[in-house]
Amino acid sequence: MTQSRNGATFIQTAHVAKGSDCVPFIVGGALMQPSTLSSISPLEAAPCTALEQTLTCFKFYLDQSIQEGAIYSNKLYRLAKQFAVDERLQAYQYGYELMGRDVLAFISVSNQRYVVWTKLGSPT
Repeated sequence: MTQSRNGATFIQTAHVAKGSDCVPFIVGGALMQPSTLSSISPLEAAPCTALEQTLTCFKFYLDQSIQEGAIYSNKLYRLAKQFAVDERLQAYQYGYELMGRDVLAFISVSNQRYVVWTKLGSPT
């Protein structure tokens, strides 16, 4: 959902996972305050979004391979899937799919890629 006020565009997103909050992020120089909604329809739900450079990223060993991880909203996440910049729609579709299965996920954005992250311990 987007709203325009005084020439600025505000994007409202929701995190449907119980007990979690979306973190504010910056888009186009404006601070965004995503809201947490208690009851929303699937069409109104959207994965939280964060700028990749604001994340604390790390690598860890799991399932017999080195994985990429990130700290977001004081929780540990693992890289579930990454997409090229021109595959934005596919990244959000994947994020919606995960959230529809009650998997805690968010999407990071950079100039090079979109990444869907899932909370460690969640099935992907």
